[in-house]
Amino acid sequence: MKQFSVNKSDFASELEKLNNAVKKQNEESKEEQYVMRLEDLCFSLRCAIVDLSLKFPDLTTFERYLSRLSNTSDLIYIVGLLHRCWVYIYPFCLFDRPMKSRLDIEAALDQALCKYSREGIHGYDFVKEEMEKHNFTILDTIREIQKPEVINKRKSAYREYMKGLYKITDAVCEKKHIKLNEDFTLQEALTIKLTPEQIRAVFDVVVKNGKMSSDEDTRSTFMSIFDSTINVTEGKILWLDVAKSHTPNYSTLYVLFKTMGVEMTNFNKAVICKFFKVKDIDGKEIAIHPEKLKSRKKKNSKESVEQNTQGQTNGDNASSDKLPKGFEEQIKEAINKHAPQETEEKA
Repeated sequence: MKQFSVNKSDFASELEKLNNAVKKQNEESKEEQYVMRLEDLCFSLRCAIVDLSLKFPDLTTFERYLSRLSNTSDLIYIVGLLHRCWVYIYPFCLFDRPMKSRLDIEAALDQALCKYSREGIHGYDFVKEEMEKHNFTILDTIREIQKPEVINKRKSAYREYMKGLYKITDAVCEKKHIKLNEDFTLQEALTIKLTPEQIRAVFDVVVKNGKMSSDEDTRSTFMSIFDSTINVTEGKILWLDVAKSHTPNYSTLYVLFKTMGVEMTNFNKAVICKFFKVKDIDGKEIAIHPEKLKSRKKKNSKESVEQNTQGQTNGDNASSDKLPKGFEEQIKEAINKHAPQETEEKA
């Protein structure tokens, strides 16, 4: 009878992997439960505000579950639900187009006027691109706007409650280095040194490479992600790049923002994932998880030679599964080409 020997080190390694997988699954399951509980709390709060009811959740219950959230994306999602509750107390905000809280008024004015100056950036029409966009409205609030006495009752009834809820939520956000505004909105704009003209030039490169749609809504959404534009991001962008394995190519999305000068922190990754989606192997649109955004590991020289040879044999179909050096260079070229004149002189 054959005897099988077991390598103790291999067994211990596999056992550790199994334990880690089980631990991770348990943590994810708990996180989902916290999110579901917070969703229920937000729904109860919103119903209480609309009905002018006393059936609102205790602040300690909110604090209990908010403090247990470990995933930045989940925290951003819940804060968004809290903002929806807040606007029912201040319904006039439902009719205003949301704008970035850290808007530099002087810089925005320069952008609006630069089109008409000789040395200005003529390709980007700030007024048309951002100021003339339609405001969104929620028709259900029209009846409430016509009843100011109801609005005043809500404000007086829930003002102190929302102040307390803000302090709790702000403390949780602060631990994750997230700035929370008093209306329960986050500063979700990515900070870069590029002008709107440069951002649009990068968008054209991305479209040319088939990684995003070229429609106006996609362009507006992409540009609104950055702090050099004034409008808050609305909607999601479908990332079209697919690897040879027919799975989404996350490495190119990482390269895009990294090359544009975005600091790829956990929060910034969560912001990117909030405004992007992909299609899975079955063609179903799904969300992107922040841990997916990372650079590809560099291959050794032998693998690189084999991959380059395969790429030359198979043509363009093999190129999307590699770290897109050409794509990165095109982005850099577009940024440099559309740099402001004073930046070019300093360089």
